[in-house]
Amino acid sequence: RGNLMGFSERAKERQHKFEEEFKHDMQEIENALEKIVTPEGDVEDEF
Repeated sequence: RGNLMGFSERAKERQHKFEEEFKHDMQEIENALEKIVTPEGDVEDEF
């Protein structure tokens, strides 16, 4: 029974870590898309 509880806790931690990384990845994807979607005039300022 104790093993099952420990396993459940570890599974929850892993799930939480996965969700945090997923949110981080989604943020990076959104940032990349915004750069692509931005009108070319704005992009030229970077060069």
